[in-house]
Amino acid sequence: MSTMTTPATDRFPFVKREDLDAAGQIIWDKRCKAVNSTGLGGHFNVMMRAPKLCQAVSELEGYFRFDSAHSKHDREFITIVVLRKAAARYAWARHEKQAIRDGVPAAVVEQIRMQAPLTEIPPSYRLLTEFARALTFASEELPRELFDRMLKEKGERWTLDAIALVGHYSLVATTIHGFGVRARDEVDGRTF
Repeated sequence: MSTMTTPATDRFPFVKREDLDAAGQIIWDKRCKAVNSTGLGGHFNVMMRAPKLCQAVSELEGYFRFDSAHSKHDREFITIVVLRKAAARYAWARHEKQAIRDGVPAAVVEQIRMQAPLTEIPPSYRLLTEFARALTFASEELPRELFDRMLKEKGERWTLDAIALVGHYSLVATTIHGFGVRARDEVDGRTF
C-alpha cells in the first residue's frame, strides 16, 4: 500500500497501488523496489496510468544505474547538467543531493544550478558540461569537434552511453513538464 498521498501534479489524479490491476501492481512493486520506496510520486506516478510505459522507462534507468560504462559520479553529474538546462525542478531536487552523495563537489553542483559559463566550471567537469548542455533538447547535430573530444577522452562505449543518458533525462524533463509535475517546496523557494 502506498504511503504517498499528495500528488505532484493536478493534471492527473494520484494513482495508488490498489487502483491497478495485478500486472500493474507487479510493475509498481518492481519500481518501488528499484528506488527503495513504498510508493511512487511525481512523473513515475503519472506514468503508472500506463504501467508498461513506466516499466520501459524504469528499465532504461536501470541500465544506466547498473550496466552503463559510467561511474555513479559521472552519471549523476551528466544528469544534473541535463535537468538544470531543462529546468526540471522536480527531478533536480533528487539528483542534486544524489550528485553530492556520489562525489560531485557541492560547489560544482551550485555552479551547474546557477548555469555558470563553461569558463567558470572546473576543467575536470568542463567537457561533460559542454557535451550535456549541447545535447539537451538539441535541434541540430552535435558539433563534430565536441564529439571527437569526448570520444578521445572517454572512449566509444562511454560516449554512446552518455548520449543515451542525455536523451533519457531529456525524456524525464519533457515528461515532468508535460504532466505539470511540480517541485517540492525546498526547491521552489530557490533561484533556479
